[in-house]
Amino acid sequence: GAAFYDEEIIARAAESTGYNADYIRENEEKAPDYSFSSIFSGFDSFQQPSPFTKVQEEEFNIIREIASEGSCVIVGRAADYILSEERHVSIFLFALGLLAACGEKPVTPTPPGPVTPGSYTVSGAVLLDDGTALAGVTVSDGYACTVTDDQGKYYLDSDFSQRDYVFVSTPSHASAPVVGGLPVFWKFYKDLEKGSDGRYSGVNFTLNRIARPDFFTIFIFADPQPRSRSAGYDKMAYHSLDCCNDMYRDMKELRATMTDRPVYGIGLGDIVHRELTLMPQYIKGMADAGVVTYNVIGNHDHDVSKPDDRTACKTFESYVGPTNFSFNLGGIHFIVLDDMIAPDESTGKGRDECSTGLTDEIWQWLQNDLSYVPFN
Repeated sequence: GAAFYDEEIIARAAESTGYNADYIRENEEKAPDYSFSSIFSGFDSFQQPSPFTKVQEEEFNIIREIASEGSCVIVGRAADYILSEERHVSIFLFALGLLAACGEKPVTPTPPGPVTPGSYTVSGAVLLDDGTALAGVTVSDGYACTVTDDQGKYYLDSDFSQRDYVFVSTPSHASAPVVGGLPVFWKFYKDLEKGSDGRYSGVNFTLNRIARPDFFTIFIFADPQPRSRSAGYDKMAYHSLDCCNDMYRDMKELRATMTDRPVYGIGLGDIVHRELTLMPQYIKGMADAGVVTYNVIGNHDHDVSKPDDRTACKTFESYVGPTNFSFNLGGIHFIVLDDMIAPDESTGKGRDECSTGLTDEIWQWLQNDLSYVPFN
């Protein structure tokens, strides 16, 4: 995995500069002080580097040193600029900050040979659009996981009474087909034809080759939460639909400056505010912005008309696909989880009274997914 650096950068800078860690934390990303009082605080200030400059220069050196040591994730501190000449991935966080991730060449797991299927209910293959078989690709139904063999074939034992779809964890060098701005990496069982043996066969996934898999940008955003114009404060002052339109416009303008790479988005939940009928407007807004978007479910994305946690997710999934899934970009394995547990209707609790955590089912899927991720 990639090491995460935030506070450790402050600790290293404190050790090397002799400044207090709290002082560095408060001043490391401030602009230099060129006020009248600072200029006349001493003429020697023109001869000696300011504390700000010393901290900044030391952190720049530390970031370069960290990046040279191996895969890492660095929070803020102009890391994308400092590492501009190095292989790295920049992740833009709207109103949250900036992450820069850098890593070594992605490691591809050694796929198994041709699989002799045992108990399975779904089978198919994962291919590139030129027909090339993709080996070592994880395929899942949100609980069980398997991996494609050296012929790109997979066999999955899926419980149709509990599972609604099958999906592929796209590898770094290939992308899912994009439909309406969404990367469609899943297939719903209801849209497939079951064979006379009770199995789904020939459930194939065709992916597109990525020319430069380590060069892309990600917009990460959270809580757009649009509501209808007649809801709550929206009918008086706060027009959330207009705010969302502003977000789509801003993303589109920034996206237009990045014509040399793919641009992805990750929506971190509360995509809408209970009104799931607004999902098509959100999807269209992101598609018009030219951003291929993966979506995380939030508590306000649950369908409160449903009786329990499992069924409360189904409406959201009908629009944007699975709520627990993974994908790979730039040699980094991304995992999306539904960590909001809606109370059962029988408890008498309000549908908004979600608890946070992972159900046993999601926890087991997470372990299954990670079992196919190389950590070297």
